[in-house]
Amino acid sequence: MGLRPFEHAPLTVSEAAGSGEAHVLLNLLYNGANPLARYSVGQDVIKGSEPRDLTPLEAAVVGNQPAIIGLLERWSVPIDDMERNRLLCLAVSTRAQLSVGALSRPGVVPSCAERVPST
Repeated sequence: MGLRPFEHAPLTVSEAAGSGEAHVLLNLLYNGANPLARYSVGQDVIKGSEPRDLTPLEAAVVGNQPAIIGLLERWSVPIDDMERNRLLCLAVSTRAQLSVGALSRPGVVPSCAERVPST
């Protein structure tokens, strides 16, 4: 299982998603972890982030992990237009450019579009 830097504690579902550890994430999901729940993310586990609780999808966005975003979408994590808008704005606010690209859809203009760089 993946480990936190300099620690021996296993990664949470959100930490695995945010750090791009797909094999750990899939193992946790296959063993019953809820992909919609919030899990703690330790300090600096995701690109210098502060400790906080995030869903795996939010963590993947903040961690700039487009492959994990796609994996979670394929895992049937729902992303309706309102949620996509919220996640796009989160990606913009954390400067997660790859996540912006993964979440953008033709013809869908998020409410924070004035801040969304062109991909």
